[in-house]
Amino acid sequence: MRHYRQAAGAIVIILLMTDCTPSVEPRTTLPDRFSEGRRIVQQAVEAHGGVDRWTRFTKLTVDYQEHWSWPFTWLVKNPWPWNDAHARLRFWLHEARAEVTFEGQPNQTWVYRDGKVSLLGLPAKSLPHWRPDFVIPRTHYLTLLPFKFLDSGAHLEYLGKRPIAGQEFDEVLVTFETNVGSTPGDKYWALFDPDRGRLTRLSLTVTAYGRLAVGEIIYEDFREVQGVLLASRLRGYWKAAGANWPLHLGTYSEPLFQE
Repeated sequence: MRHYRQAAGAIVIILLMTDCTPSVEPRTTLPDRFSEGRRIVQQAVEAHGGVDRWTRFTKLTVDYQEHWSWPFTWLVKNPWPWNDAHARLRFWLHEARAEVTFEGQPNQTWVYRDGKVSLLGLPAKSLPHWRPDFVIPRTHYLTLLPFKFLDSGAHLEYLGKRPIAGQEFDEVLVTFETNVGSTPGDKYWALFDPDRGRLTRLSLTVTAYGRLAVGEIIYEDFREVQGVLLASRLRGYWKAAGANWPLHLGTYSEPLFQE
């Protein structure tokens, strides 16, 4: 069994180092692809509720559950303390700040603020097996898209139309200036429905796990919450060497914005 685990781990490392990122070659001849990329993202922000409504709120509280699929529960360390994590999330919309309180464990809280994470009520010896420094900023950012794409330091480049399952989507490549966020080297290939303007899915590099690790997030089951359109399911896939493996599913309920 020990040799099998080592072999499986080696396969994961090889796949992580496989260059499977989407193409960055633009499929458009627009003279200013960056202006068009910003226009599409701004259009999406309006479709999701608009800047005025978004800036009026300061915090989002939501009940969250995340399930990781096999074999990633074994081959890759789950960033949560256990699978099927169930927690109450508090996200500050305009700050790098969040709090996580686990259901049934009221004394166990993760606090994220300005790039630093503190863990309250948790045994220190267990911390190396979890990734609060990764999973809290990740969940914070993905939940608050497409609004966070308008943060300063983000470059929005329109790549053109991308066909998927007989439908064309507007694709925008999002990159970041140095020292923006905790992983400024990450890239996002965001797809927007041109008819409704919504963010529907995105591919992204995951430099926290490997320089060339790539995942995909699909936004599903949109709900309007106090005038803001939010996805109530985020379905994640791990993409490597042509694979498209189910990775994790995050579900949101009881969302509430506060001014």
